[in-house]
Amino acid sequence: EISCPRCSNIYTYPVLLLCGHNVCKLCLHKFWEWKKSQECPVCGTESSSGMPAVNQDLTLIVEEFQTKKAMDQEICVLHNEKLKVFCDNDEVPICLVCQISRDHKVHKCCPIKGEFLQLHQFLRDEEDMRLRMLKQEETIKIQVMCNKIEDIEKEIHALNSTISKVVLDSNTAHSNLKLTQELTSVQYSNKLRLPDNPERCSSRMCVLGATGFTSGKHSWTVEVGHSKDWFVGVARESIKRKSTTFLSPEEGYWVMGQCSKDSLWAQTSPRTRVSVKQMPERLTVQLDCDKGRVVFTNAADSAVIYTFKDKFTEKLF
Repeated sequence: EISCPRCSNIYTYPVLLLCGHNVCKLCLHKFWEWKKSQECPVCGTESSSGMPAVNQDLTLIVEEFQTKKAMDQEICVLHNEKLKVFCDNDEVPICLVCQISRDHKVHKCCPIKGEFLQLHQFLRDEEDMRLRMLKQEETIKIQVMCNKIEDIEKEIHALNSTISKVVLDSNTAHSNLKLTQELTSVQYSNKLRLPDNPERCSSRMCVLGATGFTSGKHSWTVEVGHSKDWFVGVARESIKRKSTTFLSPEEGYWVMGQCSKDSLWAQTSPRTRVSVKQMPERLTVQLDCDKGRVVFTNAADSAVIYTFKDKFTEKLF
């Protein structure tokens, strides 16, 4: 059977489905577009996820049939013989009698069937070459995508390595600050009985992180909630802890905070009022030791609130 069950015509690029049925490639494509599913148009069996390969064996059978049919139908009008030879000089099909006649005797002639098969072999070779090129192109694109995914994963890993968990140093906490057992949260409390060790901040109501940094990028997300009195940021190791100081870069503080219902302040000299559309409940503090930047952003929408630019010469907490 060399006719398509879908269009009833002789196969054109027949493709073989998993169920064993053959269909014209174009017929199958149109059927799948209309059906919105990839199934056999003959038996309804679910097919593969992509267009099946061309059935080369059936294609050869169809081509041979068409060649034979064409040769059977073509008759020389001069000699009533089948047209079996093609004259390259005149570019016309001729019969064997024409070939030995005076008009074509010295012309270059070749068998039509041989030329036809040679042409189809050329077309098949061309198709195979293009398919190989498409396969190579697909392989290259897949490799490029894999490389991009790998690069993105490396970037994610690098970013994750810059995000540090805030662990507070209880030895630096002011006596009016109470730390949770996990040392990750702090709140105001009545004065606690704490040893007045050299590291403890007694002039400013603050607490430092347990880990200091001298290089690289680091990031923390701090939840301030609905509190109306808070300051967060970074401080250098040599801040004055026992005498009164101002929260400013000159004194070793790069901080910002809220000290009233609807006001945010960057603690510059003098301090700078910062306007925001919405008061943040969670802030992200980004420290770049090498570039001398401390960036505060709203963790909810990543909107930049304020950026300090300075030169850091010692460890920061």
